[in-house]
Amino acid sequence: MAGNYRRNSKLELRRPGEGAINLWDVLNKLVGYAIILGILFVVFLFFLPVLKEVRIFEKQAADKRQQLMAAETHQKRLLEEVELLKHDPEYNERIARERMGLARSNEVIFRFPPLPKPVPSTPAARDNAKPGQKSAANQ
Repeated sequence: MAGNYRRNSKLELRRPGEGAINLWDVLNKLVGYAIILGILFVVFLFFLPVLKEVRIFEKQAADKRQQLMAAETHQKRLLEEVELLKHDPEYNERIARERMGLARSNEVIFRFPPLPKPVPSTPAARDNAKPGQKSAANQ
């Protein structure tokens, strides 16, 4: 039986993928990849407005968090003031004097007009003065 084996050099078997490159196989793969990339691009374009909205909502949420923190700080100050008004007679007296202008019966309140703003006297300030105005040096 050993003599029954003959080697025929014309009938060689090849595995798929070995040997010559088939152009159609390469083109089919490229077209498949192009279709997949096209689908991914369309999906990206579909979700792009959604991503923009998410960014807008995240910014609004950050702004609201900042407003909330400011409101909580203000609330804490108000609660502290309420506690002072309830339990501190010196604070009540100071508030009555400053905000309401109250005084004891034996006290006299002197009210002074606000001070005028100081006029700049530097040479640069005189140069920046408007033409119709007098500077401090010219008065």
